[in-house]
Amino acid sequence: NGVDEDLRSQLGGKRLREILRLIRMAERDYELEFYTINQILADTSILKTTAHLHACNVNKYGHALNFYSYSILKHISESPLGENLLICIRKDKETQQSIQTSISFIDPSRSQMYQLVQGIDQENIRKGHNLYLVDTYHLYKFAENLGIREINLGRGGQHEKLKIGANRFSLLNNWVANVKLDINEEVSLLIKRSMEVLGLKEHETTIIGKYPMG
Repeated sequence: NGVDEDLRSQLGGKRLREILRLIRMAERDYELEFYTINQILADTSILKTTAHLHACNVNKYGHALNFYSYSILKHISESPLGENLLICIRKDKETQQSIQTSISFIDPSRSQMYQLVQGIDQENIRKGHNLYLVDTYHLYKFAENLGIREINLGRGGQHEKLKIGANRFSLLNNWVANVKLDINEEVSLLIKRSMEVLGLKEHETTIIGKYPMG
């Protein structure tokens, strides 16, 4: 049914109207360009601008490392991942200053897009704009035109992503392993737990792989 109808179904008509109001306002004040790998390789300013705008995020949130510096982005663009790279850059129509970027990957074979990260120069955004939302909406439309069926909005920010149509969430669990546990002990423990789950008794022998269970 298209992006707008999907958002209406997911979020309701009132929320969709608010999103479209923000889209119209952004399109009035800003211009957006999408760049695929051939354009990226032909113009080094695309990655340099992207690195600069992402550095605004690094400075704002006090990150210790910049995972999207120019050298890293250049390496990505020249790697096998490069053919799936999509860069978006938004400029102020009046000043022509680049104000926002986003980095995404497209996998047409799986009909998927992965929105990796956005970089926004918050100090120079015009009042009343929500460019995070606007960029995501424009990515939806870009993906729709390519026939993409699934879009991964990246980690974190669940509440904000819920407001722009996210409808599937994968919770991240962090584990700490016992570094002193050797492989034989670990396999024995796994066998014991598996036998309990399968309801096997100690005298019953079952082979899983090369390991006898019991």
